[in-house]
Amino acid sequence: MWDDQSCHWQGLSRSTETPRYEALARIINSPEYFGANVLDIGAGEGLLARYLSRDKKYTGIEPSAAACAGAANVTMIHSRIEDMEAPLPSEVVVFNESLYYCSDPLSVLIKAKKLFLKNKGLLIVSIYQKPSTWRDLFSSKMTNARATAILRKYLQRVRWRYTEQKIGVWLIFSAQNAAS
Repeated sequence: MWDDQSCHWQGLSRSTETPRYEALARIINSPEYFGANVLDIGAGEGLLARYLSRDKKYTGIEPSAAACAGAANVTMIHSRIEDMEAPLPSEVVVFNESLYYCSDPLSVLIKAKKLFLKNKGLLIVSIYQKPSTWRDLFSSKMTNARATAILRKYLQRVRWRYTEQKIGVWLIFSAQNAAS
């Protein structure tokens, strides 16, 4: 469950985060996605938009009212992905360090495919590869490692072509939604 007081989005503008944003932007800014609608789920203050080319139409979904208020010059929707019911058809859907904050990443991935990702669209997921602790092994809480495993299993089950790219401490998945 999201805790608006935790301020997890703060610090994402540090220079240590730049390589991840640049890697995401390289994927999204490819000519194949010229003029794309980009939906950033768990967008924080919408920092990803700064790295995108001007032809992109960026929308962020963010559960934190404080983060939405801090966003500048971008379209933001204050909501949890779990609560969204209206479709927002997009060529690119991004979970940038947000999937592991969902209590049920699988249902969120299914919802994103159904409501948001256009046919032949691109799903991008960035997950910090935080070392698991012994407590993580015995906890029922969602962890980065569990979210990574759920994502891999889901992508294999739906038979999407995908790649994994290691950028520093992050693993970036790029998955192409095949025609239904």
